[in-house]
Amino acid sequence: MKKRILVLILVCLMIFTMGLQISLAAEKFKVGLSFYTLTNPFFLEIQDAAKKVVEEAGGELVVSSSEFDISKQINQVEDMISLGIKALILNPADSKAVVPAVESANKAGIPVITVDIMLKEAVLPVLLLLIM
Repeated sequence: MKKRILVLILVCLMIFTMGLQISLAAEKFKVGLSFYTLTNPFFLEIQDAAKKVVEEAGGELVVSSSEFDISKQINQVEDMISLGIKALILNPADSKAVVPAVESANKAGIPVITVDIMLKEAVLPVLLLLIM
Protein backbone atom coordinates (compact mmCIF):
# COMPACT_ATOMS: atom_id res chain seq x y z
CA MET A 1 0.00 0.00 0.00
CA LYS A 2 2.77 2.46 0.94
CA LYS A 3 4.62 1.76 -2.27
CA ARG A 4 1.49 2.38 -4.35
CA ILE A 5 0.81 5.67 -2.58
CA LEU A 6 4.42 6.75 -3.08
CA VAL A 7 4.32 5.89 -6.78
CA LEU A 8 1.02 7.74 -7.33
CA ILE A 9 2.24 10.85 -5.55
CA LEU A 10 5.55 10.74 -7.40
CA VAL A 11 3.80 10.45 -10.76
CA CYS A 12 1.43 13.33 -9.96
CA LEU A 13 4.24 15.58 -8.77
CA MET A 14 6.34 14.73 -11.82
CA ILE A 15 3.48 15.64 -14.14
CA PHE A 16 2.92 18.98 -12.42
CA THR A 17 6.63 19.70 -12.16
CA MET A 18 7.09 19.18 -15.87
CA GLY A 19 4.01 21.28 -16.62
CA LEU A 20 5.28 24.13 -14.48
CA GLN A 21 8.77 23.82 -15.95
CA ILE A 22 10.37 24.04 -12.54
CA SER A 23 14.10 23.65 -12.54
CA LEU A 24 14.43 21.43 -9.49
CA ALA A 25 18.19 21.61 -9.47
CA ALA A 26 18.27 25.41 -9.58
CA GLU A 27 15.63 26.34 -7.01
CA LYS A 28 14.20 24.98 -3.79
CA PHE A 29 10.46 24.65 -4.13
CA LYS A 30 7.56 24.08 -1.74
CA VAL A 31 4.61 21.74 -2.09
CA GLY A 32 1.58 22.20 0.15
CA LEU A 33 -0.26 19.29 1.72
CA SER A 34 -3.57 20.15 3.38
CA PHE A 35 -5.67 17.36 4.86
CA TYR A 36 -8.82 17.51 6.94
CA THR A 37 -7.11 15.31 9.53
CA LEU A 38 -3.77 13.70 10.15
CA THR A 39 -5.01 11.36 12.87
CA ASN A 40 -5.93 8.70 10.29
CA PRO A 41 -3.03 6.29 9.52
CA PHE A 42 -3.99 6.39 5.81
CA PHE A 43 -3.30 10.12 5.63
CA LEU A 44 -0.12 9.79 7.67
CA GLU A 45 1.18 7.30 5.08
CA ILE A 46 0.39 9.76 2.30
CA GLN A 47 2.14 12.55 4.22
CA ASP A 48 5.24 10.40 4.74
CA ALA A 49 5.33 9.36 1.07
CA ALA A 50 4.82 12.92 -0.17
CA LYS A 51 7.53 14.23 2.16
CA LYS A 52 9.98 11.62 0.90
CA VAL A 53 9.24 12.37 -2.76
CA VAL A 54 9.38 16.16 -2.37
CA GLU A 55 12.56 16.15 -0.29
CA GLU A 56 14.30 13.74 -2.67
CA ALA A 57 13.50 16.19 -5.47
CA GLY A 58 15.07 19.04 -3.47
CA GLY A 59 11.89 20.61 -2.18
CA GLU A 60 10.07 21.19 1.07
CA LEU A 61 6.65 19.81 2.03
CA VAL A 62 4.46 22.30 3.90
CA VAL A 63 1.88 20.32 5.91
CA SER A 64 -1.34 21.42 7.54
CA SER A 65 -4.34 19.70 9.09
CA SER A 66 -7.63 21.46 9.66
CA GLU A 67 -9.07 18.77 11.95
CA PHE A 68 -12.40 18.97 10.07
CA ASP A 69 -12.64 22.80 10.30
CA ILE A 70 -13.17 24.15 6.77
CA SER A 71 -12.50 27.77 7.76
CA LYS A 72 -9.16 26.71 9.19
CA GLN A 73 -8.35 24.73 6.04
CA ILE A 74 -9.18 27.63 3.75
CA ASN A 75 -6.90 29.91 5.80
CA GLN A 76 -4.14 27.29 5.72
CA VAL A 77 -4.40 26.97 1.92
CA GLU A 78 -4.31 30.77 1.52
CA ASP A 79 -1.21 30.86 3.76
CA MET A 80 0.45 28.19 1.60
CA ILE A 81 -0.31 30.20 -1.53
CA SER A 82 1.38 33.24 0.02
CA LEU A 83 4.40 31.05 0.89
CA GLY A 84 4.81 30.38 -2.82
CA ILE A 85 3.97 26.69 -3.04
CA LYS A 86 4.33 25.20 -6.52
CA ALA A 87 1.65 22.50 -6.09
CA LEU A 88 -1.08 21.67 -3.57
CA ILE A 89 -2.14 18.22 -2.41
CA LEU A 90 -5.58 18.65 -0.84
CA ASN A 91 -7.97 16.42 1.08
CA PRO A 92 -10.89 18.82 1.60
CA ALA A 93 -12.79 19.12 4.86
CA ASP A 94 -15.77 20.33 2.81
CA SER A 95 -15.81 19.60 -0.91
CA LYS A 96 -17.95 22.63 -1.74
CA ALA A 97 -16.74 25.27 0.71
CA VAL A 98 -13.07 24.77 -0.24
CA VAL A 99 -13.66 25.63 -3.92
CA PRO A 100 -12.80 29.37 -3.51
CA ALA A 101 -9.42 28.43 -1.99
CA VAL A 102 -8.76 26.08 -4.92
CA GLU A 103 -9.73 28.86 -7.32
CA SER A 104 -7.20 31.13 -5.56
CA ALA A 105 -4.53 28.47 -6.03
CA ASN A 106 -5.41 28.11 -9.70
CA LYS A 107 -5.30 31.89 -10.21
CA ALA A 108 -1.80 31.85 -8.70
CA GLY A 109 -0.81 29.15 -11.21
CA ILE A 110 -0.70 26.42 -8.56
CA PRO A 111 -1.92 22.99 -9.67
CA VAL A 112 -4.14 21.15 -7.19
CA ILE A 113 -4.30 17.42 -6.56
CA THR A 114 -7.31 16.38 -4.48
CA VAL A 115 -6.96 13.14 -2.55
CA ASP A 116 -9.88 10.82 -1.87
CA ILE A 117 -12.63 13.46 -2.16
CA MET A 118 -13.86 15.12 -5.36
CA LEU A 119 -14.65 18.82 -5.26
CA LYS A 120 -18.24 19.86 -5.70
CA GLU A 121 -18.82 22.38 -8.50
CA ALA A 122 -15.38 21.52 -9.81
CA VAL A 123 -15.07 23.55 -12.98
CA LEU A 124 -11.45 24.02 -12.05
CA PRO A 125 -8.34 22.29 -13.34
CA VAL A 126 -7.93 19.76 -10.52
CA LEU A 127 -6.52 16.25 -10.53
CA LEU A 128 -8.39 13.75 -8.33
CA LEU A 129 -6.27 11.01 -6.79
CA LEU A 130 -8.28 8.05 -5.48
CA ILE A 131 -6.26 5.44 -3.65
CA MET A 132 -7.98 2.14 -3.19
